Parts: sequence; C-alpha cells; structure tokens
Amino acid sequence: MSRIKNKNIYSNRISLVPLAKEVWFALFLLAIVFVMHPGKASAATINVATGSAHTNSGDSICQLEEAVENINDGARTYTDCVESGSYGTNDTINLPAGTINNDGSGIYLNIHSEVNPYSSVSIIGQGKGVSILDGINFTGSGFNGNYDDILTLSDFTMRADQDNPLYTNIMFQGSSLTIERVEIDGNNIDSTGVRAENTDNVVIRDSYIHNFTDLDGSGMDSGILIVSMNYSSDVIIEGNTISQAPRGIATESYDGSSLGNVVLDMDVRNNTFVNINDDQPWDVHIHQLNSAMMIAAAFGGAHLNYTTTNNTFVNAESGTYTTAIFEYINNDNEINHTSQNDLYAVGNDSGSANYRSIDEDGSGVFSTTSLGGNVSSDNTYSGLLDDSSDQHGLSSLASFLGVLSDNGGEVPTIELLDGSPAIDAGTSVLGMSTDARGVSRPQGIAFDSGAYEKIASNGSGGDGNNGGSGNNGSNDGNGSNGANDSNRPVSNKGGSLGETGLSSSLFLQHLVST
Repeated sequence: MSRIKNKNIYSNRISLVPLAKEVWFALFLLAIVFVMHPGKASAATINVATGSAHTNSGDSICQLEEAVENINDGARTYTDCVESGSYGTNDTINLPAGTINNDGSGIYLNIHSEVNPYSSVSIIGQGKGVSILDGINFTGSGFNGNYDDILTLSDFTMRADQDNPLYTNIMFQGSSLTIERVEIDGNNIDSTGVRAENTDNVVIRDSYIHNFTDLDGSGMDSGILIVSMNYSSDVIIEGNTISQAPRGIATESYDGSSLGNVVLDMDVRNNTFVNINDDQPWDVHIHQLNSAMMIAAAFGGAHLNYTTTNNTFVNAESGTYTTAIFEYINNDNEINHTSQNDLYAVGNDSGSANYRSIDEDGSGVFSTTSLGGNVSSDNTYSGLLDDSSDQHGLSSLASFLGVLSDNGGEVPTIELLDGSPAIDAGTSVLGMSTDARGVSRPQGIAFDSGAYEKIASNGSGGDGNNGGSGNNGSNDGNGSNGANDSNRPVSNKGGSLGETGLSSSLFLQHLVST
C-alpha cells in the first residue's frame, strides 16, 4: 500500500511541474500587459478664477498662470490652486464663465510637462463668448525641450491685446494639437491665430479665427500657419471660418536634409474663407505680399499633399489682390492638390484670381486632381479642375452669396442664396454627412458646393441645424459664438519658435531676400 501511495504522490508532483510553468508564464504575460497597457492614467483637474491671469501667491485665488505652472511641475507648486485627482499624464484646466485678463501686460503661458513624457493637457472653457481670455496667449511643448506633449484647447474665446501684441495667439510644437470650438479674435493687430510647427497631428475644428490686419511686407501672418521643417505632419482643418486675415491657411514644408522624407498631409473641409485680402499689387514683392485665402507651399525636397472639400472661398472687398489658392514651389519639391465641391468666388476683378502658382526654378512638380463638383467664378482653374461636373467662368457666383452671419452651428457662415449655381452642383463625398453648421448633406438631389448646404424645404437655409450661437453682420462680423483624433508620439524633434513668428524659418529668410 505504501509503495502505491508513494507512487501516487510522485505522480502528482510530476503533474504539478508543467502547471507551475504555465502559471509563471501566465503571470509573465500579465506583467507585460500591465507594462504595455497600464491602468487608467492619473489625471488632475484644476478650476481657475476670473480676473488677472498672473501669479499672485497667497491670495487664495487660483490664477490661470498658477494652474499652468502646477500642471507643468506635476505638483502643487502654488498652494492657491488645489487640484482634484492626482497629477499624471492627462491633466485638465477648467476655465470659468467670465473674463481672465492679462492685468495690463502681455502674457504667454507656456504649457508643457517637466516630469511626464507624452503628457496630455486640456484647457476647457464654458463656450465661445462665455469664457474669455483677454490678452493671454499660449505656447506649448517643444519650447522647453519636450516634443511629445499633447495639447487640447476647447470652448473659449481668445482676444488679442492691442497694447501688448504678442504676434501669435497659439504656438505649439509637439506630438498633437487639437483646437475645437475656439474663437480667436485678432483685435486688428498684425498677428497669426494658430501656429503649429513640427507637430505630428493637428486638428482644428469648429473654430472662428478673425480680425487680423493686412500684411506689412514680411512674415507669414495667417489665420492658421502649419510648418513642417524636417518632420512630417498630418493635419485636419474642418468646419472653421477664417475672416479678415492676410492669409487663411499658410503652410510651409521644408526638408533641410534634401532627402525628400518630409510629408505634410492636410485635409481641409467645410471651411469658410472670407475677406482674406491685401491691398498690395501682385507685381510688388510677390513672395512676401501674396494674400491667398489658402496657401500651400513646399521648400527643400518635401512633399505636400492637401485635399480641399466643400470649402467656400469668397472675398467681398473689391480692388484687393487676393487669390483662393496660391501655390509656391522650388528645389525639386512636390505639391499635390485634390479638390472636390469647392466654391471659388474670389476671381471677380482684375486684381484677384481663384488660382495662382509659381515654380521658382522650374524643378518643382504640381499635381491637381478634381473629384468633381467645383464651381469657380473665373477660368484660372479651368485647365486643372477638369471633371465634367466642374463649372468655371461663373461670373455671377459671388452675387448669389449672402453675408457672413449666424446661420446656426458653431461658426458664422455664408448662405447660398436662391438661384446659386452652387446648389446641387456637388458630388457625393465619402465620410461627409453634414455642412459647416451640422446640417445634413445632401438636402436636394446632390451635395451643394461650398461649406453651406441649402435647406430645400424652407428656401432660407437658416434653420434645421444643430444649434449653437453665432455672429452678426457682414465682413468680419465681430462677436462671439456659442473627440480628438488619435495621437502618435514622436520624440527628439528639432527647431524652435520665436515670439515674433518665423525667425527660425529658412523659408522666411528666403522670402526676405527675394
């Protein structure tokens, strides 16, 4: 009996060996899972007060500058700001209803993480025109050497300070920048609304960028400026209105290595560009004073691919030297443009055109593809946008457009008036189901061209949208209105940004010397 018993015990010990190995292997895999996919990241939330943004330690008021410093340090550096939760990699600043001001002096708030790589910071307001930052601008990420941060800004108004112009309202360099439902009021100063340099992913949605002065002969002042110097970028610009600015969107793609590795991919859809103008003639320093509604320019062995879909390009001021699309290229670069359902109503007088291009040394490559549904007020695009559904030379196109006004949705838009040749002129767009206001597309037998979809049932196009508050009046329409994409962290980027614009850019050096 004992021999049999001992045999059974031995057999049991033998069977436990592979089981133990399986358990240890399972624990090893579980450890890997925890390392690669950690639990929910720590996150701190800080609520800030109205009034001065500047640090005033010990007053028991959480100023915006104090909250930014606490998040940068990952600690309660300023005891006036008491966070909820633990500082980590996904921190939030909540703006109050009311105004936060610069207390008489311009202020740049540098948002970055001193302690956490790949950190995410969100600054969230109560809505455009409700939470107001007066004379307060943001920089972010790479300005302190960390190029992996993620910044999200949403639901507030920024208003530039004429007495303390800071030249750029939002400057960012890092992994990902998302701007949603933000109003940037340039307050009639020579400035840029948003500048993203060497940022892997940029998303700008449902925002109103307006009221900047004309060009002064230098710089790249724009509503939105995208710079890719030696690093590739993916950009989405959707559902915005850019008004009264020297340029709507400006891009610079530059590969200093001349290896052709820089690729800027940009998707521009459902945007309105209005009153983008300059009073300088085209034959005076053309490289510096071009006043395109949207510029795509590549330099130094780079590739720029951009798609424009259902955008409205219109200039209501006669006698200005404006163009809807201006492309500049040199040094074996490549620009590829795909257009669908765009409304080009800029080329209405001798000083303006819907399309212009310059190949400085003759070595660049331009490629223009039409997916149909484009309508144009002149013939400058007729040889390039040549789908059978494209229409050119529609000299009355601008006369069937309303003024920039609140038609519902997040931003002011320009209504298509009855009889507009843009109504039902478009082709179906994969993945697009609404216009800039959130109105369903199509309303008639086909998509309308441009950012505005005419509502067939009431003939006015003013209702049947997703709500929101907008702006009044034509031209600039000063006033206020009232889901981030995936991020791809990249580290160790080069380059830096100055407070006065493109001082570090070889592109600007080229322009100034031209």
